[in-house]
Amino acid sequence: MDDLRETIDFLKLETEVMLCASQVWREARQRGRKTADDSSFDVDMIIIAHWRLLKEEHPSRYIVIATTNVKHLSEFSEALNWEDIKL
Repeated sequence: MDDLRETIDFLKLETEVMLCASQVWREARQRGRKTADDSSFDVDMIIIAHWRLLKEEHPSRYIVIATTNVKHLSEFSEALNWEDIKL
């Protein structure tokens, strides 16, 4: 983990992120897209919340989630398979 921290920045899990994630959770439920049990909160919602907040903070930048879980994330965010992203 220490080596990874030298390569990338980790995003903090703060109240603003959790509030945004709860909104995404609600949107998913309203669309009939349950990503977890009703009493649970899954990490996809937190990842999408981070993406949304970063988009707001940096509106002129292209922000994409690099993942292998494109199906669940791309409905609420810009998500691509990490192997398909060319820098």
